[in-house]
Amino acid sequence: MTINELLAIDNPSKIFSRNNYKKEYHKLSMQFHPDHSGGNAKAFAHLYELYVKAEELDANNGWGAFGVLKIGINIRPYLSVNDFELGKIYTCADSIIYFIDDTKKYAIKMLPTLSDVDHIHGKLHGIVPFDYKVISDYNGDYLEFKKSSDSYLLRDVLKNNKIEQRHVAWIISRLYNLGCYMQWSNLVHCDISVNTVIINPSKHEVSLMGGWWYSKKIGEKLTSMPMPTFKILPNSVIHDKIAKMEIVSEQIHALGRELLGNRYGNYIELSKVNKKFAEWATNPGTDSLYDEYDTWDTKTLNSIFGPRKFIKWDLKSEEVYK
Repeated sequence: MTINELLAIDNPSKIFSRNNYKKEYHKLSMQFHPDHSGGNAKAFAHLYELYVKAEELDANNGWGAFGVLKIGINIRPYLSVNDFELGKIYTCADSIIYFIDDTKKYAIKMLPTLSDVDHIHGKLHGIVPFDYKVISDYNGDYLEFKKSSDSYLLRDVLKNNKIEQRHVAWIISRLYNLGCYMQWSNLVHCDISVNTVIINPSKHEVSLMGGWWYSKKIGEKLTSMPMPTFKILPNSVIHDKIAKMEIVSEQIHALGRELLGNRYGNYIELSKVNKKFAEWATNPGTDSLYDEYDTWDTKTLNSIFGPRKFIKWDLKSEEVYK
């Protein structure tokens, strides 16, 4: 193993085995210790970090995970970690945890307002994860949303997998379905993104976990949104600063373009995509998710893929968390 190969390893299970990692560490430490010929201080320090992480994973039954998250007395082995504008996103086997840095706690105060209308909770239960829990420590707040083990954060999927157009299509369908629920519930979600969308490929299910702190009721004044949303909105929406369903529509189109290869692309840049699909992706958003979903479901899909059928996608955890 070379120094560069060692430095490229970020998961201890890729270099150690659970039953022999202590012996394996000592053997490798002889090779990379800076006092030895061919050794390197940076590589040796990195090797030690991997060893410490291996000890934590072994002690907390998290072997094969990326690392261990410690929240007070709570231990959560996690499979991936991603940065986002308020902190970090930890993906565990059965949950998604959004860590919001202590300096950005203002955002968390907005989340409970979503449950103040009873009919929203009743109609969106299972789609909007209201039964989250918040755990706090001196670093900040951790929002944990439960999920199934065969459901994945879209950002994690995109790291190591290119999503076929036929799978992008059912993801868009499910997002339109969610958009219609939002319109019925008078809600505008301002962070429909790879950081918040969870997909279950085996069941063709999509849900939103995270970003609800950016939500507003239709007609309310917009106060904040993540930059990726701001950058895809038309000038008229930015100028008005009013929550409207057009924002949800624009986000669905932008996420569709991102899954097809270019979030901010135009028709020419999406030339390798099915022509009808590229036309849909580059169309402007509208203020009626009902009408858009109806057109997508009854006309657009059929013109792209023909008669409706269930397309199996047997995505495995090891393909997502490489």
